[in-house]
Amino acid sequence: MSASEAARVLPELREADAPDHIRAIYRDICRLSAVPMAALIYRSLATHPGVLEEIWDGIGPLFRTGRIQEAAWRITRDMTAANVLPPIEGHARTVLGLTGSALDQVRTVLDAYNRANPVNVLAMLSLSARLKRDGAAKPQPAGDWTPPKAIPGPLPEMTPPDAMTPDLRLLINDLGPGDRSTLNPIVPSLYRHLTPWPGYLAAHHIMLVPRLRDGSLVRAAQSVHQAMAREAASIAEYLPPLNRLAAASAATETMAQFSTTNIPLMIVVGRGMRDALA
Repeated sequence: MSASEAARVLPELREADAPDHIRAIYRDICRLSAVPMAALIYRSLATHPGVLEEIWDGIGPLFRTGRIQEAAWRITRDMTAANVLPPIEGHARTVLGLTGSALDQVRTVLDAYNRANPVNVLAMLSLSARLKRDGAAKPQPAGDWTPPKAIPGPLPEMTPPDAMTPDLRLLINDLGPGDRSTLNPIVPSLYRHLTPWPGYLAAHHIMLVPRLRDGSLVRAAQSVHQAMAREAASIAEYLPPLNRLAAASAATETMAQFSTTNIPLMIVVGRGMRDALA
C-alpha cells in the first residue's frame, strides 16, 4: 500500500472540528435517530458549503415526526434475515478479547449502527428521489414524535484510516463488494470504531469475504435498497427543492454510492455481526 493510496479517504467534517451550526445539526440527527454518533455520510456532506444545512432544513421536519425513522426500521425488520453469520461462541470470544466491558462496547457499536444505518439510507434515497422530480412539495405532516431510548455513548473512538496499520487498512478494505485490489476511499465508521479488536475484525474477514465475493451479501443488500427506494419515492413528495445539493455533483455522487451500495450492505452485515454475538 503506497502513501498516496493510504491518503485516499473520503473528506469529512468531524464532530469535534465542526462549527456550532453544523454540530447542532449533528446533535439533532443523533437525538432523532436515538444514537450517539453522526454518520459518515452527514460528516461528508458537511464538507460541501451549505449542503448539509439545506438538506436538514428539508428533511429535518420529517425526522421530527418520525416518518423517516419508523419506515426505515420497519423495512429493516422485514427485509434482513437472522443468522447471516455463524455465532462466535464463548471460547472464541475470549480468545478474540471480547469479554466483559469489551464485549459490551462492541455490542453497543453494532446496536448503534444497526439503528442508524436504515435511517440514513432512507434519508439519502429520499433526497436523491427529490432531485429527480419537479414541482412544489406537498405540505409536510405535523405531529410530535418521541424517539426510542437512545443507545448510550460515547462509542470507542474511531481510528482515522491513515493511522491504521497497513494490514488492518487492507483487511477493512476487503470488507466490501467488487474489486478491492485498490483502496476504496470510503472506510465505514462501524469498522473504524472496532479497530481496538483487530482479531475480531480478522475473524469477520474470514466469514464475510466469501459471502461478499459470491454475491450473496450484495444481493441481500440490493433487496434492502429496493424496498427503501420504494418508500423514498413517496417521502420525496414532501421535500422542498434542493438547489445547493443539486449543484454539488461530488455530494450527489457520494450520496448515490452510500445509498445504493455501502449503507444497504452495512445494514445486512451489521445485523449478521450482532446476531453472531447474541
